[in-house]
Amino acid sequence: MGIIYNFLSFLFVFIFNFQDVSSAPTRQLCHPEQRDALLEFKNEFEIGEPSYGCYSGVKPKTESWVNHSECCYWDGVKCDAKSGEVIELDLTCSRLHGRFHSNSKIFMVQSLRSLDLSVNDLRGQIPFLIGNLSHLTDLKLYNNYLDGENPSSFGSLKKLATLDV
Repeated sequence: MGIIYNFLSFLFVFIFNFQDVSSAPTRQLCHPEQRDALLEFKNEFEIGEPSYGCYSGVKPKTESWVNHSECCYWDGVKCDAKSGEVIELDLTCSRLHGRFHSNSKIFMVQSLRSLDLSVNDLRGQIPFLIGNLSHLTDLKLYNNYLDGENPSSFGSLKKLATLDV
């Protein structure tokens, strides 16, 4: 009787634990449209010499950005563990050189909560479409060569807690 009880107890615990593991949520992968938008954003700029204040031996974070790869594992990219949406983009000191386009593909990644493009060589005005990133809590664009007025669309960023331009 004791052997049967022990066996049934073991079987019950095994089945219960197996159901727990099999019903655990799996990590979502990067959304293809967000991966494509990030790759297009990368291609909007040239990779140049490091900006003043950046260590010259550091490789650009966008070097790890390769088509058909998991963007949640790219340098500078952080995704939500459940949804797989890109929520943070940190491209500080990434040697990005060029004009910040008014129709930049970065504005398609509307799940972004944190965007750090500081200490690069971005030029031009801060695009009006930045107001489309309504989930932003942190925006850092300092140590670039951005000119002009801050766009009125900053007023659309209701969750913005940190703004460093």
